[in-house]
Order: sequence, then C-alpha cells, then structure tokens
Amino acid sequence: MEAAMWANLIASFAFVISIISAWFTWKAAQEAKIANRISVHNYQKNLYEAFFNAKNYLQTNGGRSEISGFSNLYMQIQTARLYIDDALADQLIGFYDACVSLSDLRVALAAAERYRVMLESHRLVGGELVMVDHYLVENANKKQEACMLDLDKAVDEALNKAALIDKVFVGKIRLS
Repeated sequence: MEAAMWANLIASFAFVISIISAWFTWKAAQEAKIANRISVHNYQKNLYEAFFNAKNYLQTNGGRSEISGFSNLYMQIQTARLYIDDALADQLIGFYDACVSLSDLRVALAAAERYRVMLESHRLVGGELVMVDHYLVENANKKQEACMLDLDKAVDEALNKAALIDKVFVGKIRLS
C-alpha cells in the first residue's frame, strides 16, 4: 500500500505542476497576444501620423499643396489594409486621391491664368493698343475664376473627408 500511496502522491504532485505549467503557458500566450497587438499598433500609429501630417499640410497650404506633401501618406496607405479594416483603408485612399486631384486642378488654374495673361499681353503690341476680342478676355477671366472655385471646393471636400476619418481613426486603433 505504501507504493500505491507514493504513486498517488507523485501523480498528485505532477498534476499540480502541470496545472501551474498550463497557467504559465496561458499567461505567456496572453502576453504574446498583447505584444503582437502593440506591434500592429505601432504600424497603425505610423499610418495615423502620416494621415495627420497630410491633413495638417492640406489645412496649412490649401490649394497651394504639392503632391510631395502627401508622399509619406502614399507610402503608408500601400499597406494600410494589413493593419486597419477595409472601410477605413478605403476612406484613407479616398482622402489621398482627393489630395492628388488638387494637383490637376492647380495645373488647370495655371493654364487658365497663362491664357488670360497672354490675352492681356496681346492688347499692347509695340506700345499700341491692339483690339483683342473682349469676349475672349471675359471668358478667360471666367475660366480662371471657375478653376479657382473648383480648387477651393476640392480643398474643402478633402478636408471634410479628413475630418470624418479623424473622428473614427483613433477609436479604431486605440489599444484596449
């Protein structure tokens, strides 16, 4: 009987050790999950910083914004779907596309301005006033004003998109 008692004691001791071992394994797995979440959060934070900097750049420069001011955001949104949900990634891509479209509008505005200046400069040739069709000059002025309005509207739309994104972004990536 004594051998059976020792066997039961050793089995009980092994059972307690296995329970303690299982608890430490579970605890290690929980810590690994937290470490992975923090690692992913670092990528999300970098994405948010790129978005925040692009938004601030747009707010500061408005219609004068250059594409180069959004290059860091471009690099970050290439992998955004790996770290955030698809809906937020689509919103970020839409914001970036809106920012890039400002460049096209700036080109159209510059072309309208050059055309208007060209018409104005052709009014005076060799010190003499040359008759340029008033209709052409008026249309050039209207085209330039329309381009300016389109650019202002596009900036406002991009900033509105940014405001909507900003409202949900932090909530979605917050560590809990």
